[in-house]
Amino acid sequence: MGRITFSESYEYYLKNFGPVDYQFYVAVDKGTKELLGSVNMCRYESIEGSDELVCVGKYFIVPEQRKKGVGQFLYNKITYHPNFVGKNCGGTGVPAMVKKYSDRRGFDKYYDSALIVEHRKISDCKIGNLEVDKKIKIIDIRDVDPMKVIFFDTKVNGNVRRDKFIIDWLKMKSMKASKVALNEDDEVIGYIGLCELDGILSLNPLFAVDIKTASTLLQTSLESIENLGSYHTFMNLSFENNSFSTSLFNKLTEKREIKLTYYGQFTEFTPKVKYDQVYSITDTGANVI
Repeated sequence: MGRITFSESYEYYLKNFGPVDYQFYVAVDKGTKELLGSVNMCRYESIEGSDELVCVGKYFIVPEQRKKGVGQFLYNKITYHPNFVGKNCGGTGVPAMVKKYSDRRGFDKYYDSALIVEHRKISDCKIGNLEVDKKIKIIDIRDVDPMKVIFFDTKVNGNVRRDKFIIDWLKMKSMKASKVALNEDDEVIGYIGLCELDGILSLNPLFAVDIKTASTLLQTSLESIENLGSYHTFMNLSFENNSFSTSLFNKLTEKREIKLTYYGQFTEFTPKVKYDQVYSITDTGANVI
């Protein structure tokens, strides 16, 4: 489950969730010290009636160590933590693991759509093709009331309060552009984060009330990156059935490569996500949206 990794991820999660609501376990061979596998979990607590959610990420076992009980040991170890027991758990699994997670771990509730990781060459992207709505005000994440962003995020993601997560995530050093869209009444109608990931410019996330807002955020943010040409790839992780996100990214270029497919899976219930407002999700390490 979920293995997109940013350089600051571990320190970031530990700082924002703390040692109780964030756990990261790694299995190593005692003799060789070689990595065998890992898993992490973090808990989004219920705030003012929001839904509590525990997210599973970085769950993998190296191929030569599979079917030896390492994965079962790691998963049991982390899920017995008192803050995680009996909670709705969510994660993103690749197609080969979906049935196993469902049968063995109880992740038998699903998003309405698969998630796809798309790559486009920066050299193919035509930023000028993106429409800009002049009525929309675009400001830096540091210049907005953070609670406005949190309330908007909660409405879109299915009622999970990410107070400990989303604002500082958008302020990480690896974020090359983090902007918020406001309407004429100064209400938040979208936000974006463009993150540097080993030569890739990764869209993590892009939430917007409509395609005009999403397009304005994306165009403004890409234009603001001075060294845009130094990146070789533009990446997004989007719901496959969201025709709005497909249309938006195809305006950059229709030349794309689908690198991975994920499925959002849950143990108790599936958050009621506004799929058509999610153009690219945040992360698959300690998030499902």
